[in-house]
Amino acid sequence: MTSPIASQYQGIGIGALAYSAFEKEMLQLGKQAIRIDVVNDYNDNVVGFWEKQGFISRKQVKLSWGKKQSKALVMEKALT
Repeated sequence: MTSPIASQYQGIGIGALAYSAFEKEMLQLGKQAIRIDVVNDYNDNVVGFWEKQGFISRKQVKLSWGKKQSKALVMEKALT
């Protein structure tokens, strides 16, 4: 899988900036929490990114797309 952020722009805060804008929008909509499913069987670095954004791992699940299955972590963050 590829990252939605081009490699030459990774590691300089663009992903965190994009997520921050998304979180602000969710707060404006009155949301109290965000839940994401993070596929983690191809690149362990993605879990660390989400932990830096304040997400906590809740459980391991398997996601299916047609005949493909991937391991994923259900991660949650309370919004305040």
